[in-house]
Amino acid sequence: NLDKYVRSSAIDALAQNFSQQEKTFAFLQQAAGDTTLDTYVRRSAIGALGKKFSQRKETFTFLQQAAGDTTLDKYVRYTAILALVEHFRHLPQTLAILKDRAVNDESPTSDVKYSDRFHVRELCLVALANLYPSHPHTFPLLEERKENEPVDWLRQKAQALCDRHNKTQYS
Repeated sequence: NLDKYVRSSAIDALAQNFSQQEKTFAFLQQAAGDTTLDTYVRRSAIGALGKKFSQRKETFTFLQQAAGDTTLDKYVRYTAILALVEHFRHLPQTLAILKDRAVNDESPTSDVKYSDRFHVRELCLVALANLYPSHPHTFPLLEERKENEPVDWLRQKAQALCDRHNKTQYS
């Protein structure tokens, strides 16, 4: 379906060329939350919000809500978390969101046998390990996930992240 690519390109062009317009911000928020639009289009709107409107408090609030909204599909939540990591990692609330979603998000489900690169808990674990390696809550959370993560391959990933953390700590 080419329609989603056309709409996504239109959203990117709008954000790129009209980010100074208040209506652009409102439109992107509306598009990001419109469940009648294709996930691909909604992800484009969320990415554009993060990229072009990261200086606005409302953007953080919107992304925070989208990251934890389990009525949204995993791709939209993943994109919201990615935007938070890319544009709001300096805020302590971002760390709290990553910790929460690393444990409580439903993606991946226990029947998923491999990573498709768009699993929320996986993104959160990797982001915590890479962006907050010396934070006092990171390693204990990784340790907890290597023991209690219900998805085997993600539990193994948590183990690898712990091993990497230990290697860098004691090298």
